Amino acid sequence: MEEFLKKVAFLGLGTVTATKEKIEEGIGRLIKRGEISAAQGKKLATKLLSEADRTRKELAKKIEEGIKETMAKAGVARMKDIEALNRRIKRLEKKLAEHISKPGDTTSKKKSSSTKR
Repeated sequence: MEEFLKKVAFLGLGTVTATKEKIEEGIGRLIKRGEISAAQGKKLATKLLSEADRTRKELAKKIEEGIKETMAKAGVARMKDIEALNRRIKRLEKKLAEHISKPGDTTSKKKSSSTKR
């Protein structure tokens, strides 16, 4: 499900990227018709492309937030959450193994004393 949502997000970003080509084409036509100079066209292209980039970044951020919200609502664990749990389990298993293997273990004494009664 997460991969599907990412593909949809990238499709949206692809649309923003296509805008770059449209901007360059439009400015090229304005320069050919003599409506703006090449220097003005370059300046305008830089400004419009910068704005498109800012918009793309905002869109990517909103899409990422939407994906996170959707995944949280669906109750789907993220890989980093699962990996963190796995690390925690390994640490706890190690502590448990160390605790059990100690010769003067207090839990084993309690068990043996309770069985003697």
